[in-house]
Amino acid sequence: MKRLPGVLFGMYGFIVACFISVAQAQEIAGIQKEAKDSIHKVYEQIIARHTPQSILSDLSERDIKVDESGWSYLEYSRTLQDGTMFYLLVRSLPVQSVDFHAKLDGYREFLSPMQDAKIVVYLSNRSVLGGLDIYDMVQSAAASIYPEERNNGTLQLVIDPSKQVYKRDEKVEFDLSLRNTGNVALRLRKLNESSTSCYFNGVLWGEGEGDSKKDSVLAPGAAYHKRFVFWPEKKGRLEIRCTYGLKFMGDMPTARATVEIQ
Repeated sequence: MKRLPGVLFGMYGFIVACFISVAQAQEIAGIQKEAKDSIHKVYEQIIARHTPQSILSDLSERDIKVDESGWSYLEYSRTLQDGTMFYLLVRSLPVQSVDFHAKLDGYREFLSPMQDAKIVVYLSNRSVLGGLDIYDMVQSAAASIYPEERNNGTLQLVIDPSKQVYKRDEKVEFDLSLRNTGNVALRLRKLNESSTSCYFNGVLWGEGEGDSKKDSVLAPGAAYHKRFVFWPEKKGRLEIRCTYGLKFMGDMPTARATVEIQ
């Protein structure tokens, strides 16, 4: 068997590396978009809850910016009557990054369920906010960072609501399934709080850490199921997002569904 010249192996490796780098860039861009949407959610909650006389009365969309790496942040400052400065920073970052406020009082960070990103918040003076809990807002926003739906054709995560329209005083029900659509059995963990995370109704369920200590065999065509029931908090469009935390062929299967609350 004749060997290929080393230069061809080098070219092949370069092409593969290019495909991998493009895929990684697309995934990062998707996470950054979700993180930006989450920063906007924090901003909208602050605008909806603060009073015209509060320290945040001058907050505007101009305070939402994007850094040179493509990560969004909300930055706001204002001088108080006693001459001290109030400073608020809500920032999205890659999970491995360290913000220089990390060692200061008033700093908190919240991981997304995908654990590829986090949102950090720094408050220089929390007491002037009254009853406004920005940490709670940021925690909810971080929990909602999910990439676009990803299923690789062999392992599929599906959210199946019992119906598309619910009344405000009616329980919402949905079935979450993880199906093996391939032709070989797979050793996987069932849908539980260790393997799976779901975000709905402002609540994060599960950790999705991907612990595989209690694997079981999922036969071809078979599926694991998990049923959810909850009361909706308010009327309007309600989005449900779930992620299976164990990577399969490089991806964590994810799913989204939307129902209407009337």
